[in-house]
Amino acid sequence: MINKNITETFPFYKNKNILVCGGDGFIGAHLTNMLLRSEAEVTIVSRKKKESNMDSERKLKFIQADFRDLKKCKEIVRDFDYVFNTMGKAGGIDYAIKNNKKLFFENSQLNLNLLLSLSESNVKRYQYLSSVSVYPTNAKNPLMESTNLCFNELFGYADAKILGEIQCKLFTDEIGLKTSVIRADNTFGPKDNFSSTSRVIPSLISKAFKSQKVIQVWGSGKQIRSFIFVNDLVRGMLLGLEKHPFPEPINISSDERISIKKLVGKILQISKNDLVVKFNTEKPEGSLERSLDISKAKKLLGFKPRWTLEEGLRITIEWFKEQNL
Repeated sequence: MINKNITETFPFYKNKNILVCGGDGFIGAHLTNMLLRSEAEVTIVSRKKKESNMDSERKLKFIQADFRDLKKCKEIVRDFDYVFNTMGKAGGIDYAIKNNKKLFFENSQLNLNLLLSLSESNVKRYQYLSSVSVYPTNAKNPLMESTNLCFNELFGYADAKILGEIQCKLFTDEIGLKTSVIRADNTFGPKDNFSSTSRVIPSLISKAFKSQKVIQVWGSGKQIRSFIFVNDLVRGMLLGLEKHPFPEPINISSDERISIKKLVGKILQISKNDLVVKFNTEKPEGSLERSLDISKAKKLLGFKPRWTLEEGLRITIEWFKEQNL
């Protein structure tokens, strides 16, 4: 297995008292582990009973709570130095269409409750994890942060992320909170959700091993996407809160663009599964192209991705095999 920069640390967070909301989820678990390696004092909060997705329990505190409850949120958030928000529900195109209202209401409510709680707390910095999905389908690629955003009632998840960014800006202006907003690209890696409702890469990896003879892919395969390996996203998040605690969003992605057709071929090659690929053009495929410009992250954060798409895929596929085969 490729094991690049696994010992990297971020001294800025040493001995800081940090709350990771959703810290046992996919991105939250990787963020928590990197904070622990950086010698931070970490507490995670989750609706689940225990932190089943974690690699380490050193200095790790766990709180079971539902932050849809504003009173409970205020009680917990009060005395941390920094708070990261990696909570929320997400999924692939099919899941997003079928759960539009739920995704909008729940994701919006969680961020608003956190901001209301932060306004009555001693927290010094807050990071909101936004998404590539906020960009309009007709925007020019690669997508830059200056692109004007507009609500789209067909995709509640994207609208919730747009609203979350607006909420962060308003609360920052109102109470002077140092806030970081990270727009994460399509993220993949170990610990992800590999079910049928998941995003493109985990979904394709799961299909590559579970399909018999034929793997079916939604859309034409001509769609162009960029992706970010979860370790690189977490690095960008930590740099973001440290070096740019302002509500102007920053894209975090790789510099690689790839068609879905080529992505499927790469996954099948790495996984050593010889399947016939069938593209279902009757299914939705999203934007023809969606890739992020990371010039701002490079300039303001000194961010540079360290894992190539192929390296990330190899690590993710090996992890999937260890867990499922």
